[in-house]
Parts: sequence; C-alpha cells; structure tokens
Amino acid sequence: MTIRVMALTESEALEHASRLFVRLNAVRPNTQTLNAMKTHILNNRADLAAFLAMDESRLNFYKVVLPDLFSTWKAPEGESSTTLDDFIATVVGLVINNQRFDEIVYGDVIYAARPSLTEFNLDLMPGAGESIQSVWYNGNSFIRARPIDFNNNSYPVPPPGRVRPILTSTMVNQNPNIRISWNDNAHYEDLAKNIPDWPLQIVRYSQIQVTGMTQFPGNATDGIYRLTPSTVGGALTLRSMGLGYFYQGSNRRPIKFFAQHLWGTTIEALNDPTRPDNFVRTDVDRNPGGNPATYESCRGCHAGMDALINVFAPFDFSNSPTSYNVGFIGNYGTKIYRQFRTFPDGFLISQSNYTTWNNPWADGQNASLGWRIPPGLSSVRTGTGVNSLMRVIAATEAFSNNLARISFEQVCGRNPSVQELPGVHAMARQFESGFPSYTALSASGPYNLRALIARMTPFCFGENF
Repeated sequence: MTIRVMALTESEALEHASRLFVRLNAVRPNTQTLNAMKTHILNNRADLAAFLAMDESRLNFYKVVLPDLFSTWKAPEGESSTTLDDFIATVVGLVINNQRFDEIVYGDVIYAARPSLTEFNLDLMPGAGESIQSVWYNGNSFIRARPIDFNNNSYPVPPPGRVRPILTSTMVNQNPNIRISWNDNAHYEDLAKNIPDWPLQIVRYSQIQVTGMTQFPGNATDGIYRLTPSTVGGALTLRSMGLGYFYQGSNRRPIKFFAQHLWGTTIEALNDPTRPDNFVRTDVDRNPGGNPATYESCRGCHAGMDALINVFAPFDFSNSPTSYNVGFIGNYGTKIYRQFRTFPDGFLISQSNYTTWNNPWADGQNASLGWRIPPGLSSVRTGTGVNSLMRVIAATEAFSNNLARISFEQVCGRNPSVQELPGVHAMARQFESGFPSYTALSASGPYNLRALIARMTPFCFGENF
C-alpha cells in the first residue's frame, strides 16, 4: 500500500485535525481534543487522532455518525432512518465495545439498556403503584416486561433516567400463561430521550432469548417466534429489520441486503445467466408475455437468489418481532406460495428442503466476491440454516472490502480512486485478521471497525483531504 505523507505546518495539521474530527463527530472539537489530535498528525499518527475523535466525551461518533453511516441497511431500497432501534443500538454496541463487527451479519446478538435502567415504579391505577418485575420463563428469570396500563390502553411512561423494557406483558408475576409481546420501539425511544450517554449504557443480550419470550409459554403456539442457533441471522433477524425484509412479499428481499449493504454492489451486477436455474421457484414465469427471451434476462438473478435465500421462507413480520414460523412451509395460502402455480416444474419450497441453501454464485463471475469457508463450516456451496449462510456471506472478501470502502468515504469525504482501491482492500484483509498495534486501545481484534476507520486516515493527507 502506498500512502501519501506530506510534511505539514502546525496550522495545516490543526486544519486536518479539525476536518477529521468533524467527519467523525459532525460537530466541532473542543480546544483540548483539537490540540491533541494536531500533535498526533504532526507525528504522522493520524490514526491515533481518529481514535481521539471517535472516543470524544460527547459520544457523537456513536450517537450521530454511526447511525447515519448504517441507517440505510434497514431497508431494501436504502431509505435512511437514523431512529434509534434494535439495529442501530446493536451496530453501536458492537463498535463501542470492540466486538467483531462481522457479527452484525450472523451473530446471536442484540444490544439494549442495562437491566438497572428498566427498574421503576408504575402507576397502573389511580392511587396504586406496582414495580416492574422480572418475567419468568421456563423457571429462569431473564428479562423484564412492562405491563399494559388497562386504564388507557397504553404503556406507562418511565421517569427521567429510566427506560421501558423491550417486552410488554398483561401481567408481571410468575404466571405460566403470561402473554409476552414485543410490538413497539418504546425501549429504544426512551434510551434516545432519557439517557444522554446511551452508547455507554447498552449491554449485549441474546436474540434467541429475547425473541423466545414473545409467546404464551406452555401454549400450543410455543416455538413459533423462537429463533435457534441455526436460524438466528444477525441484523436480519432483529425486529427493526423485519418491516423492511420480511413484511409481505415472497421473502426474496434479503438478497438486496446482501448485494447492496454487505457487498456494496447491485442485484443487476450479480446477474449471471451461466448459472443453472434448478432452484428458481415455481412463481417465476419461464415464458413471460409469450417471450422466453424475457425469462433469460431474469434467470441470471433468480438462479442465485432463489437458491441462496430459500432458508428465509419461514420468516414473517407483523409488528411483533420477526417471526420464524415453520407452519408457512407447505401451507399454500401463505405469502411464499403466491402464484406458485405459475410454473409447476420449478422449485417448490417444502418440508424436505426449506432448511437448505445452495450457492451457484460460488462459481462463475460472482466467484469474484471472494468466497471463503468460515470456521466451523465445510462448504460455501451448500449448507443448512440461516446462520450458516450468514456466516458464509460475512466471510466473503466483498463484505470486508465494502466496510473498508465505507470507512474510507467517511474519513476522507470522497470515494477512493482506482489507484487507491488496492490499498483499501489491503486494509480490509488486515481488518479481518486484526491490528495488533492497537492492543492498548482495545481495538486489536479481528473485524474491529474502530481500528479500520482509524487506519483509513493516512490515505487522506494532501490536497484531497
């Protein structure tokens, strides 16, 4: 990698420090931080200046810049929404706690407020009060739920410095028939409103455990909403992502998440008509408008898309957490079977195949995505369950290259040039293995996004900064 380094005057270094801080915080720095960053830049350590900017006490990098940077991931068409929710909180939680950022693709992870912030009294009836208690599930106290206020059919508002729990309940005692749901974003709205330093007050939970609560424990419906180690899929199985990717439709939208947000490309660019179409579903017309040539222009996308995302067939979203309902499979009245009689000889999702994904794009032109077998798996061409697929997606070179590009653009305020791309991709490879020199900053591990952003700073010295 070639990085342009110029001898800077103090005033130039001060200007560079100011610009870098604004790009990483969206506000102006204070004098103390600015001077400390200037010193690092004069010593040719702009990366250390970037760490100072990211960790500034106002936390704007975590409260403003990161949410803006990843907000488009929440929707297939890239609509931006920086509202704090489970996705934004999980992005911020992984970064500020120096966790592997590839877990946003496959991890059993969700960040929410630490338990103490959900402890407060509720006035459920005039003159009466009740404390939020732990909801018990299968004998294990796990997470609190807030009761419905039956007087006005709303949920109690927390006092300053507290937040409503994620889950809601008709009762808050140890009742095996308690109804638990998760049908709003109130917990995260409270975090944004009531907790100024919320990035420091969120902790890691398990998606499997949180969504496993949203049901009638012991009832016949038990298990419909519960994620498992094989079905949890990082960001895609968070509640806030459900509306964008699993509400109505045929559950093909996750492919846009892969292409646009994880790989930094488009569905059209992935079109490879040389791939076999044996996994293209029955709802795709092979002779649209009486012209088979029209299908030939579609098959290159559907051949890879339908084969990969078959495992998402049971997912649905209807204001509750994203649900995993195996009852969809073989039920021809559900959304994934709309128009399934269009081409009866096509691929039909069934009980015998819905847990299996196949990857025709591992060969052909899309081998350039850089497929690599992740630890614990044996193939990039086929596998079982959503989680194994997401691990394979996260292990591609394209995923790391895209994060390196995103980091470059945020730090430098421009796209990398053709000449700079090899260096950006070289940083992506280091991002995958880690940056040992940042051990003292707790940022040395694999897939550390703070480290990747910091390492982009030397590219930006000179007239293009």
